[in-house]
Amino acid sequence: MIKTLVYYDNNGNKLKTEERSDVRQFKGKYWVFMNIVMTSAKDGHQTRMDMLSYEYDIDLPGDFFTERTLKRPVR
Repeated sequence: MIKTLVYYDNNGNKLKTEERSDVRQFKGKYWVFMNIVMTSAKDGHQTRMDMLSYEYDIDLPGDFFTERTLKRPVR
């Protein structure tokens, strides 16, 4: 399982690094990371995402992925 991703621009310059941790299995088949930290290569700024819960195998309406919905997500 990949725990570190490095992002580069078109010129090969490093943009940011994504570090993933605390992997857990849900419903016996879904492996997910509960913590993700993005670090900017430019200034070291970090954004941390801590997942509190996940939902799987849920029914979504047929129009859930329309262009309009993707541009303006339902809140």
